[in-house]
Amino acid sequence: MVGRPEWWYYKKEQIDKEHAKADSPKHGDDFMKSRYSAQKKYDIVMKSLTENIPQAEICRRHGIYPVQLNKWKEQFIQGGKSALAKSRNSDTRDSEIEDLKKIVGEQSMVIEAFKKRLQGRSK
Repeated sequence: MVGRPEWWYYKKEQIDKEHAKADSPKHGDDFMKSRYSAQKKYDIVMKSLTENIPQAEICRRHGIYPVQLNKWKEQFIQGGKSALAKSRNSDTRDSEIEDLKKIVGEQSMVIEAFKKRLQGRSK
């Protein structure tokens, strides 16, 4: 056999297994925690959107990949969309609140009537 001896392939296989274990996802609370707070992510995203700095430079400064920055931007935009959608529904919410107030008022009148009736019987 020309090339490497058999023991080399065995050793390479062992090393590959050890690396696979090291690269596998860790279990526990600390694995999925971000090292960036929400405020820090916001600052980075806003810097990328407002300042005239190339995205690669921002990523390099903060030690993140461009893919991660793009995910944060997408989450930021989706959050803004959902906030705007909520403001459109405020009119519907206000009318629902008014309807519920009317129902509560009617029920309190019924309760007061029952209380008066019960007080009249106990005398």
